Amino acid sequence: MKFLLFSLLLLSGVGLLDKCDKKKTDAGENVYALGDTLNLIRDEPLLLANEKLSLTFQDKAESRCPKYTNCIRAGEAFISILVDQESKQETVRLEAKGNCLTDHDNCGTAASALGYKVQLLNAYPYPGTQDADDNQKDLVRVIVTKGP
Repeated sequence: MKFLLFSLLLLSGVGLLDKCDKKKTDAGENVYALGDTLNLIRDEPLLLANEKLSLTFQDKAESRCPKYTNCIRAGEAFISILVDQESKQETVRLEAKGNCLTDHDNCGTAASALGYKVQLLNAYPYPGTQDADDNQKDLVRVIVTKGP
């Protein structure tokens, strides 16, 4: 009996923790918090509700050396993200390094807008990968924190 009660409490707790990570708004969209790894798809705004902050990946200029190719230089991808907070807007321009195929804070640059720091982890699809060949939607991974 104690085991059954403990199991039910444990399952309830895990369910509550899962709901704390991402919340749903009345419109059904996911809401994220500062410090979360955010996947931004081009032209699809993402909301950090507690901050009343919206991020929109607007543009990517791609010149990274394709995977499995020998290039003179690794190249880079330049990313534009619109940061919007209660009708105040700023655009940050970030850079993703070439030959960097995983998410690390040293694969992309950071910039500040409206009192927040936007750190680029990486931009996808990477040239020369199957995802790029399949015309996958452009996606960037970022982390947003408070501060310059």
